[in-house]
Amino acid sequence: MKPLNAEDFISSMREAIAENNDETYQNFIENELLQIEEFMKDLTNLETGDVVDVDWLPSRGTFVFYNGQLMGNPVRGKALYDAVLSIWLGNNSLEEKLREGLLSLPKEKTEN
Repeated sequence: MKPLNAEDFISSMREAIAENNDETYQNFIENELLQIEEFMKDLTNLETGDVVDVDWLPSRGTFVFYNGQLMGNPVRGKALYDAVLSIWLGNNSLEEKLREGLLSLPKEKTEN
């Protein structure tokens, strides 16, 4: 893995959300997405081993942590969290094998 700056991280996140959510849904979460992008701009270079954790707590919102440190304030609404999860769990997930494992999907048989 190579270092990733905030701009590239945000761009990649947006692209992955767009791959897994229609335009109407993206428009619905736009304000919330802008909120987390605002405090993600503080990321300098993400290095191998760095952890960005997105979590949702009912009645509190979506939290973003970078290496265990809370970034900004919680963002209200579960729709944003669902969109972020779609990056790994959506039909066009970034890592199909990871998606299969997370969802306990049967592995596809390959022909020899």
